[in-house]
Amino acid sequence: MTNRLELNWKLDGLIDEQRYYCSETQFAAETKPVPKFVLANDVRTYVDTAVETGKTYYIAVGSVKNGVEKLSNVASIYTGDVYRANVKALLHFDGANGSTSINDDTGRIWTSSVATIDTSTYAFGGASVYFNGTSSYITTAYSTDFELETSDFTIELYLNPTSDIQGTILTNRDSGIRGWLLRREVGGALGFYYIGSSGSSLVTASSAIPLNTWTHIAVTRLGTTLRIFINGVLVSSLSNLVQSLPSLKALSIGSTRGDGSFYRYFKGNMDELRITKGVARYTQDFTPQAHPFMY
Repeated sequence: MTNRLELNWKLDGLIDEQRYYCSETQFAAETKPVPKFVLANDVRTYVDTAVETGKTYYIAVGSVKNGVEKLSNVASIYTGDVYRANVKALLHFDGANGSTSINDDTGRIWTSSVATIDTSTYAFGGASVYFNGTSSYITTAYSTDFELETSDFTIELYLNPTSDIQGTILTNRDSGIRGWLLRREVGGALGFYYIGSSGSSLVTASSAIPLNTWTHIAVTRLGTTLRIFINGVLVSSLSNLVQSLPSLKALSIGSTRGDGSFYRYFKGNMDELRITKGVARYTQDFTPQAHPFMY
């Protein structure tokens, strides 16, 4: 999978040209490789798209004046996710239009029931997954990886609802007394619920998730504090939460699973879904990344 390195730097004084160095082998000024790219003298930013995910690169920028080059410090950059070991699910929802094949970068197996790949709209990658609002859902087998009742976590994805109905986004709900639930409510509010009579719930204001618009949503937990972010902005938080008992049910996307049946179907599209356990990636406002999640 390709990735990108985005570089920005400052430089004082007049120069003739700049040279961008990038290598998988560590180097110094005396052993630097051939420049990967020669830049104009007024450039102060560069995007390298010819790098791969999961590799370590050594990079530097040289400034040249009157034939003499001065090299910046050599930086070491890893192009994967520093929390890779904590990622329990990563779904890009890429593929052929109409396909029901759902791939997970972590290797987890998912089963689609009428949820299909849709190439007509997407956040990234040329495709998303579409739920019809009446019978579509995706499931994966029960795993302790999704027991988020007592651990820190981050759930995030891009959402594009097309109908103003109460629609389940993600849940492992078990018989109404165990597990957790992430749902879009009628009117556009986003709610995260620990299931059970005493479980805590955190719900945003209405219209947080508009129709027919791609919106980045993230729910994080750090200690006993839950937070909800919409497009990188912290919109709601709850401290001293009370969690529910762990669920033993499969994880479902796009609907709630009851005792032998599914209901509260979501209608619309989802893209770039990632679940990270043990890490609250966001605790304050942030800028959602403008490309697919790395692994």
